[in-house]
Amino acid sequence: MSSFRSLQFPVLLLLLSPAGLAHAEPPSPSEPSTGPAIELPSEPAPAAVPAAVQASPVPADAAPAIPAAQPAAPQTVPTAAPEQRASSTTIGGYAELHFNVERLTGPGASDSTIDLHRFVVFLGHEFTPKLRFYSELEVEHAVASSSDVGEVEVEQAYLDYKVAGEWLGIRAGVFLMPIGIINQWHEPPSFNGVERPSVDTVIIPSTWREGGVGLFGAPLDGLRYQLYLSGGLNAAGFSAAEGIREGHGEVAQARANGLAVSARLEYEPMLGVIAGLSGYYGHAGPNAELFDASGAPASLDVPVMGFAADARAKLHGIELRTEFAYFHIGDTAALRSAFNAQGTALGLDPGSAILGGYVEAAYDVLRAFARDSDQALLPFARLERYDTMFRIAGRPRTAADATYAITELAFGLTYRPIPAVAFKGDFVWANPDGPGPGGRSDATGRLDFGVGTMF
Repeated sequence: MSSFRSLQFPVLLLLLSPAGLAHAEPPSPSEPSTGPAIELPSEPAPAAVPAAVQASPVPADAAPAIPAAQPAAPQTVPTAAPEQRASSTTIGGYAELHFNVERLTGPGASDSTIDLHRFVVFLGHEFTPKLRFYSELEVEHAVASSSDVGEVEVEQAYLDYKVAGEWLGIRAGVFLMPIGIINQWHEPPSFNGVERPSVDTVIIPSTWREGGVGLFGAPLDGLRYQLYLSGGLNAAGFSAAEGIREGHGEVAQARANGLAVSARLEYEPMLGVIAGLSGYYGHAGPNAELFDASGAPASLDVPVMGFAADARAKLHGIELRTEFAYFHIGDTAALRSAFNAQGTALGLDPGSAILGGYVEAAYDVLRAFARDSDQALLPFARLERYDTMFRIAGRPRTAADATYAITELAFGLTYRPIPAVAFKGDFVWANPDGPGPGGRSDATGRLDFGVGTMF
């Protein structure tokens, strides 16, 4: 089985050829990610600005305007106040409702759920052409209380200041980590399938956000970059089943003794084709409260290093998408011997390397009938492969570890009556490498239906 797994990844890597998503894609990270927004009335111009200046505005950083009519031989030349551009506020958001039938095929009884998975409100404010605020408030699973599964969370809240036009900007606050596709562009109409790809939830812990500061910009046409210093992961949340997913602190009094650096470079050589490369490095050990068997604090670095490569294309009705992500986790052998302050073993057992990738293709069948229509009907198929125990350090591999290496095949249909609304349906077949109880296959099939919108 291990030889089969080792062969699958090179084949998958060969399939990960550059492609990218098109003009319907949400804006780049230097712009709001929620698509169309509603602009509220601008604030009135300050009363101190003369009406003549308001009627003929000049750039905010221009020299003060001089009124045309002046007294002859004036002792002093009165000047008008510099033009102050009116600020503006925008609102928007997205939402998605899901109906899932788990274990439609495979072992175990089937189970159906209906869930308002996400409702997100976007609020932005532009103070000046150079300075703006951007935020997203998210409600997951409709109801949040001590007895419900729902959550209310700030997904993003940051200030952008453009120091040198589009070339260089400073960003500070809570922002999405620039890793992969879905973590930054996850509005429901922007991707196929009811649920997000598993690689973007199991390997890349979307939606992954941290607090910090960084730089962004577009120095050349089609070239964009991001570079951030932020809080790091918490090693106490790492596991065999979910990798680093539960290690991010969601900026809720998250420990920041270990910091992280992340970066993304994105290139759009032509309209409809985008390729991206992301990187991450940080220390997760200092952010965890770890002790040895004697109760003494355990000092572990637990370095985490990762990268992701992705590409999207949307040309002539064909939509292609591919992504590969890899993370290396250090000190995993020592983590298995970690205890909490009460002397209870934490039971941490993460892999020293986790990885995954997918390829996806779709075609708009309505394009042949109405090329200029906003409607789109896209049959799609996606092949995924991911493994949270790809490499193990400090102990021998067991048969149970094979169950964390999973191959998924998803196929379905996406209908967009307009670009901002999507109706979806799909079937997802997931097959772990390892056998289930009694040696039987543990492969399962899930049926999903959903509707999503962005505005």
